[in-house]
Amino acid sequence: MAGWVHTELDAIRDPGFRTYAEPYFRKEKRLFDALNAEGLSIGPDRTQETTALFQSLPAKVIRRCNDGRSFHLNERSPACLHCQTAQGATTFILTLACNRDCFFCTNRNQHNYAELSQHLNNVTEAFNHFLAAEGRVRSVALTGGEPLLFPENCTEFFRHVRQVSPRTHTRLYTNGDLMTEEVLTPLKPVLDEIRIGIKAEENGSFNLSRIARTLSLAKRFIPQVTVEMPVLPDSFNTMKPLLDLLNQAQIFSVNLLEYLFPWQKAADYAARGFKVKHRPYRILYNYTYAGGVPVDGSELEALRCVRYAYENDFSIGVHYCSLENKLTSQIFQQNRHLPAGPTEIQSLKDYFFKSIKLFGADGRKAYARMLDEGSGRFQWNETDQVLELHPEELLHLVDADLTEAAVTYAVVEQDGCQKLVREVHLEHFDLQNRHPKEILESL
Repeated sequence: MAGWVHTELDAIRDPGFRTYAEPYFRKEKRLFDALNAEGLSIGPDRTQETTALFQSLPAKVIRRCNDGRSFHLNERSPACLHCQTAQGATTFILTLACNRDCFFCTNRNQHNYAELSQHLNNVTEAFNHFLAAEGRVRSVALTGGEPLLFPENCTEFFRHVRQVSPRTHTRLYTNGDLMTEEVLTPLKPVLDEIRIGIKAEENGSFNLSRIARTLSLAKRFIPQVTVEMPVLPDSFNTMKPLLDLLNQAQIFSVNLLEYLFPWQKAADYAARGFKVKHRPYRILYNYTYAGGVPVDGSELEALRCVRYAYENDFSIGVHYCSLENKLTSQIFQQNRHLPAGPTEIQSLKDYFFKSIKLFGADGRKAYARMLDEGSGRFQWNETDQVLELHPEELLHLVDADLTEAAVTYAVVEQDGCQKLVREVHLEHFDLQNRHPKEILESL
């Protein structure tokens, strides 16, 4: 079963290397076993189809961001840019109570779901702590549940933000059901952006007239009106009239999200024929984002929607935000305060610390070359016969006749009062078919 390590385990030639890599394959298998136990199967490998769609999006017009984790046509919210690293940007949950009960809701994954379904967070106090820690807040949001169940609390929060941090971009997430003139009037001077979740009817279609009224109301009060919604598999034909309406309504933008399975109500997903994305994560790790696992086919439909907007000369912003786009900020935040070690780089593509490891005969051969080069950016483990070196040192091994190598990924984790760097992933590379420069550029 191929997965995140980009190869089958038996493709690794060196027995020591294979033994070293085996736990990563077991970790992948445990995830798939857990999904199978929920009654969900894994979708087909859509790499070729997705790559073809990527390549069909004109790069000069549709911007590829965060190493291909998001794509956008025209403008997107500044908060979406801030989200990549979460430097000076955050979202607070006011409540997890909601007037809806959507089977695909990811909030049930929140560790304090039961409590926050009955109580409110002190979001003003939380904002003050965040401002004190960061020194500057670029953007802040309130989400739920449904925050507009408590409109006075929303207004009070954003008034406070405007008073103590007037340049902070403010936004509110809502399903739009509870919006009225009375609710929006006090928010008008303190809210920059409102993100409205659109949900299809039971038959899969959209109530376009009701959506149009909701958007028209929001536009009268809030400068930036954004529709934010997951894109279901096989929904492109249903999405087209909705996209046309959003463009005609001249809202600010639409955020198309990758549809997720939140480890809840699996029977509803299975009954609809949904499967899990073939490669759910680029790097399998213990992410704190509570959204869930991406569903097969959602990304393809979202990219088709972006292309449709381009082909039809949309003037509004159209942004595809994948699950991966939401995960990079966690790794950046965990690694931001610790410099890379002598054998590591910190990747600008995904913010992991990365190094190269060679095993057995390859390791000994490369170690001898590194001694001749006189570089200090390597470590030799005589007991395990493993060489770890800085990725740039691969360029000194171009003609060393090596067979294979591992790129390792590491992240800083808090262990009590101390920070530890833990290796969490590896990728196997065949050095007979991959030039070291190509490997280095991929990191």
